[in-house]
Amino acid sequence: MQSTLDERPFAQPVDYVRPAPKAIEVVFPVVAMPRSLAAVDVVVMVSIFMVGLFLISFSSIAQLLMERWPQFGIFIPNLLLGVLTLGAIAALLAIRNQSAATIGLSRTSWQRVCAAAAITVPTCYAAGMISNLLYIAVSGFDVDGFMAERAEFMAVIPEIPMGWAVLFSIFVGIHEEVFFRGFMLSRLRTLCRSNAAAIILTSAVFGGLHFYQGPAGVFQTAAVGLVMAIIVTYARTLWPAIIAHAVFDTIGLVIAGPLTRALEEYDMLPAMIGSS
Repeated sequence: MQSTLDERPFAQPVDYVRPAPKAIEVVFPVVAMPRSLAAVDVVVMVSIFMVGLFLISFSSIAQLLMERWPQFGIFIPNLLLGVLTLGAIAALLAIRNQSAATIGLSRTSWQRVCAAAAITVPTCYAAGMISNLLYIAVSGFDVDGFMAERAEFMAVIPEIPMGWAVLFSIFVGIHEEVFFRGFMLSRLRTLCRSNAAAIILTSAVFGGLHFYQGPAGVFQTAAVGLVMAIIVTYARTLWPAIIAHAVFDTIGLVIAGPLTRALEEYDMLPAMIGSS
């Protein structure tokens, strides 16, 4: 007797598999975040930086550390400010659930990094020399007047031992590049929707905060910052700027002491400072 029931096998249910979300490619310095949040990040970091700079400059902590480690001298506040800014940036990235790649600290080939750094270092020196020539032309100083202004800053640079100079320069290269060419550049790029505007703004602020080096130092530092900002924007990684910054500062610290002594030996330094 034929069964009245449909003996065809039941179709097996198919589990619905939700497609995996497409990974968002991080293309530094472009950050996928609303402009309002980018503005908040800029305001927060600038506030932390300025409050930290004020407290460090007018508290006894920096003075005590300068007495404890006189070889670092006027650079102690920079070290303290670097620790503060790195901690604040790490906290903000965690709050935003963003990786280090969003500020340019992505994994990349060392050949690419070294090639970009090899371009950055001499270009920074060229930019520094050009800025010095432009400053002389604009300010109306002659070469002696320019040298006198720079000599005032050189006279207060502590002579840091080679090992400490390298370590100090590496740390400064990390915290200044992470703050200016990493965090601030990416946020300002989001705010302005323009690489050029972000590059110019971060470079101008970077130069201005080096006011303790005198007007010539501000121009030179802004020019160097401009070069680094351009390179990291088009290389899409922060590592070449960190390496170049560390090399730049190491060379400057190593030659500052012998150069100052040479000027003093030939009685040039007091004459330069006195003529300014």
